[in-house]
Amino acid sequence: MWIAILITVVASTGNNIGKALQKSATANLPRLTLDSVVLRRYLSSKEWVTGLAADLGGGLLMIAAVARAPERLHTAEWAAVIVSTIGTIGLGATAGADPDPSDAKPLSKMRIAVVVLMFTGLAVAGIFTRLRSPTKPARRATRTSAVTCGLQAGACFGLSAAACRTGFLLAQGAGSGLWVPVGIAFSALLTSSGFVIQTRGLKDSNTVVVCTCAAVSSMLSGVAVGLLALGEALPTTQQGRNMRLLAWLCIAVGVATLANGQGGYKEFRSTLFSILPPPVVSRLPPKWTASFRAVHQKGELPMHVSPALQKTLSGKVSTV
Repeated sequence: MWIAILITVVASTGNNIGKALQKSATANLPRLTLDSVVLRRYLSSKEWVTGLAADLGGGLLMIAAVARAPERLHTAEWAAVIVSTIGTIGLGATAGADPDPSDAKPLSKMRIAVVVLMFTGLAVAGIFTRLRSPTKPARRATRTSAVTCGLQAGACFGLSAAACRTGFLLAQGAGSGLWVPVGIAFSALLTSSGFVIQTRGLKDSNTVVVCTCAAVSSMLSGVAVGLLALGEALPTTQQGRNMRLLAWLCIAVGVATLANGQGGYKEFRSTLFSILPPPVVSRLPPKWTASFRAVHQKGELPMHVSPALQKTLSGKVSTV
């Protein structure tokens, strides 16, 4: 287990270094498109290629760490992991480039205060989490606690990067380099707290669930702080906004399914069927409606299913 934890730490470091190198390289590169000239410029940039290799290497190490886990997931749970990963990739793809520094609006003191207080509260919470070690072995954590550990650890990782960025922004705005070490100190404290929480989750819970929720929470918390406090903008095009919305939806569905296991998948499937109009359900394959009917007979059907849909399903199943 400790080897898997060490691999996870190295993988996370590789991901962070890779993203930082790619971010630094894009300052001298155009916006990434499928144009051959633009792609050649990206591939000819040693800094960007090195960052991409470090990022991909961290991802491969994370897969290796998960492969060492003794737990085995059901097919629906693996599908939830894949959906969450797709949503996270979509969220990163719609992040966009930084605006021109000459057009950037200065951060207000209120926003800065909110960010600093948020970091302070999370850092103190991380310290209490570190010090509050149980005196006797705890029982095996439930799936809900695995999701909670993953989300808390991921939030610490995401806010750690935001803390470092806030320190540099405050140093630029105030003209004092003192804010840089302050931001780095908060970043280190949040990162260490995140690893403590994640380690406890990996020890007592499902490794795949913890790692997936941590990655999702890290991305979401970073985007949320960037939008609310650091002045980052949403995608400017309608296609970009639609892609961002779809990414959030994939993440929400994936995490909700992981949080409830097979039951979460059945509930999602039942809810999806319940909102479909009866004419659409009548055209579905008989196996699908029969499976939905079996869930209904077990009492797992959502309460909001319409009577018309129930009647349609009853007639469809009786003919199977």
